[in-house]
Amino acid sequence: MDETTKEIAKTTNKALEVAEKVGGFLSTVLGDACKELGASAHDWAKFYRYKNLLKIQDKVLEIHKARGIEGKTVPVSLSIGLPLIEAASITEEEGLQQKWAALIANATDPESKIKVRKSFVDILSSLDPSDALVLDWMAGQGWNNELGEITVDSISQNLSLDEKDVKITTSNLNRLGLIDLGVPTTVGTTGISASDSRTRFRVNQLGWALIQVCKE
Repeated sequence: MDETTKEIAKTTNKALEVAEKVGGFLSTVLGDACKELGASAHDWAKFYRYKNLLKIQDKVLEIHKARGIEGKTVPVSLSIGLPLIEAASITEEEGLQQKWAALIANATDPESKIKVRKSFVDILSSLDPSDALVLDWMAGQGWNNELGEITVDSISQNLSLDEKDVKITTSNLNRLGLIDLGVPTTVGTTGISASDSRTRFRVNQLGWALIQVCKE
């Protein structure tokens, strides 16, 4: 056997080993419905997705262990579980992987009071790492009935982010419906821009719900 053949064999064996492990993870999330997927699962589950899922699996198992629900989890409905697994599998950033893991852990926890909606999967998959960072920081400022002093400038200074990047982030969070906008004397005025220096921000009900479902 020449060296090229040996390397191909090694890669193939490694891929099969990883695929086997991921198969068990898919069963945890999707239940018996996973068996019905058959070979179609391998059409989209490429090797790099396997690696991402394994990292998320480890995080999910840690959460399950901490809650004492190992072996007691419940599967997620296919309408949520399939897009959830597909979106999570292409996430490489550590912080976002942790949010996917928490979402999966909450979705499969039989005692969880948190309702996991399909929209949460769509929204989380639309967040960049900086978006998640800013949203979490906003949430850390607390909930007020009136808009506070969170502005593009305060976000930029507190998180050491470029102001232009913050404007893109606030625009995306607004597009996803996760934050409310206003100015000091007017709340919810039509035409207020998420990139305006005068605009104040706060996390709204949808934003808080997403944060909650992605908490460990």
